[in-house]
Amino acid sequence: MASTDAKKLYTEAAAAVLRGQDCVMKVSTGIKESCEDIYADAKRINEKRAEAAENSLIEDFEEVSDFSMQRKFNQQKLNQRKLNQK
Repeated sequence: MASTDAKKLYTEAAAAVLRGQDCVMKVSTGIKESCEDIYADAKRINEKRAEAAENSLIEDFEEVSDFSMQRKFNQQKLNQRKLNQK
């Protein structure tokens, strides 16, 4: 193979590799953007779930607290009645 022919072959091969690289980079960028979107959505879902769990815990605490307060109030009323009966 003559030097000119070899140079032309190598040049064409290098050009094909560069075209392939561009294609791979475009696909890679698209995949990366999709993954970033998925990650952001998943993060939002987990934040909403954590917020809902926290709100549920607060509601449960308030119910227990209300029950406890009602129980104390009832106990005080009962004690007052006992004192009044004596």
